[in-house]
Amino acid sequence: MFPESNNCYGRIKPACNLGSLAIQLSNRGWQTRFQAASCLSRESLRVEADSIELRFEPTDGGQHLFNGAFDGNRGEFALTKLSSDFRDLQIPHRFELYNDSDSLYREFKFADDFLG
Repeated sequence: MFPESNNCYGRIKPACNLGSLAIQLSNRGWQTRFQAASCLSRESLRVEADSIELRFEPTDGGQHLFNGAFDGNRGEFALTKLSSDFRDLQIPHRFELYNDSDSLYREFKFADDFLG
């Protein structure tokens, strides 16, 4: 069961836009929903599995912030897989996972020095 509030935060810096990233992740088996609001020049991407729900949105400098929720050990396993997929795609990233006490207890990183 998902927690009532977000417990996963982070950022990524793909070399492509979120629409292209959605296709790449879908090709790796992830459920993705890409949304573009042309009038606002904003886009967002949702990545979901049975045990995680994440929402990515662009910021300045080509980075994308995300937040979301994961459900226990199964969710943590899914986030490990997502981090591995980002690594395979050469996407710099950092995930921060928080426990029920809102304390940081695990991080996933790849080339996070490119994140600034």
